[in-house]
Amino acid sequence: QNPSASGTACSFTLAFTADGVARTVTWGASVKWAGGNAPTLTSTNNKVDIFVFVTWDAGTTWYGFVSGQNF
Repeated sequence: QNPSASGTACSFTLAFTADGVARTVTWGASVKWAGGNAPTLTSTNNKVDIFVFVTWDAGTTWYGFVSGQNF
């Protein structure tokens, strides 16, 4: 689904379930993280990392937040 029009906030939640292998994600240039550093994914088998992304400029910039890791 496309993001809402500029001026209207929208968000989505993304959950990764680890498979025991260290993995990385290449986030698009539009994703911004606090401090400019993307989080490191948990690699422990069956553990879950949850991220939330918010935009209010029609997806030009997505602000990424760690909701929780290693569940």
